[in-house]
Amino acid sequence: MNTSNIRIKNIEKEELLKNLKLAKARFLGSTLEKQLRFKIDQSEKFQNKNSSNFKGSSWLSINYKNGVSTIEIEESDFEGKQKDHNLLNVDDFLQATKMILTMMPKNDYDYLEIYKEIYWFEGATIVIEDIPALKTTVILSGSSKKSLLEVKKKLKINGTIEPNFNLNTVERYYTVRGVEYDIIKTVLKKKFQNTLKKHIPKK
Repeated sequence: MNTSNIRIKNIEKEELLKNLKLAKARFLGSTLEKQLRFKIDQSEKFQNKNSSNFKGSSWLSINYKNGVSTIEIEESDFEGKQKDHNLLNVDDFLQATKMILTMMPKNDYDYLEIYKEIYWFEGATIVIEDIPALKTTVILSGSSKKSLLEVKKKLKINGTIEPNFNLNTVERYYTVRGVEYDIIKTVLKKKFQNTLKKHIPKK
């Protein structure tokens, strides 16, 4: 079954939450997602797969999503037609981060936090997405674009519909909304470094 999605930016969150309550939308839960992403050199094996003179991309990321922490390596050619993906579950997101930072002290990284609140209303999943320094975005998912536009109308969601971008890097989350990521990158990383300093490893 195909699923349609509509992304709507520049949302007034308090007004939306009031409208969800009045419409008796069902609250499904909330989640905080975190990711550190390091650009790394492509493996020799993967370089041999390239069919063009353009370099592909390779990333090592540490992720926290839905209570699960992982270390992930992704590689792809320039066209994105050939990909390798390796995933390792870890017990402690912050401890894994400390380990990787110790191993790769000279490698810069991007850091992203996304707080999501999830609702259900008239056959549509409504994800309210908050990212530091950006206005709230809402993602509507359902059986058809027509039905989602009806939900948008009933909930009086007056933001701007934007294309379903491929948000494959932290920087893309900001640049597609007209915000220069480098301006706030230092602030986000400093905040995260303070969190790391206070972390006590799990026993």
